[in-house]
Amino acid sequence: MKARFHLPDFAGHFKFNLVFAEFLKRYPEYFREGVEIASVYGVFPPSMWNGGRTQTGICNPEAVKGILKAFNDRGIPLRFTFTNPMLEKQHLADPFCNMVMKLADNGLNEAIVLSPLLEAYIRDTVGMLTDGMDLPSVYGAGVPQMNAADLRTKGYELSLSWRDSFQLFGRPLEYFVKPTLSQFTSHITKFANETKLLSNWYEGQEIGEIWGFHINRLFTSDADAL
Repeated sequence: MKARFHLPDFAGHFKFNLVFAEFLKRYPEYFREGVEIASVYGVFPPSMWNGGRTQTGICNPEAVKGILKAFNDRGIPLRFTFTNPMLEKQHLADPFCNMVMKLADNGLNEAIVLSPLLEAYIRDTVGMLTDGMDLPSVYGAGVPQMNAADLRTKGYELSLSWRDSFQLFGRPLEYFVKPTLSQFTSHITKFANETKLLSNWYEGQEIGEIWGFHINRLFTSDADAL
């Protein structure tokens, strides 16, 4: 039987949690069989979306990247506690929280969300950087990039992890397997392309869709092909 633990405060207790994770990896014989680190939860200060204890200080982008890499390289996700129940629409654009979400968006990390407003916001990509609307040829220059499109992604992800160890030549050998099954679709929800030109984004477009032309036939017999 597995015992999966969620460790607290990946920012404030970063060094302690990292040492614990490394010790568990190198010396599993000192722990009960099946002990795993399921995640390390918390937030990077100062996070307006945080719904837990007040945290002081500030983490710059390099510190955020370093902590993410330290745990993610060991297969350990960070679980963000974005459970602030008092969030309003103007709080969604908080630059620090949005920066953290972009850096952590790799399919491994997680977020605990209380506010339906924040949940809907995290699922959407607002102001996607892309080429702007098509311009007339007489403009004489290329289309500049701008934050011109909105994107919404929905789907699911299922993962199953297995960690075990055995003796090999008198030394413990540990292995870890984590297959993941995921399915998601992304659609453009906003873009200025009223005529829906296929050369650019348009509202309702599914990312990755392929357009083709179907015909009944070219030839009905070998003689027609000659």
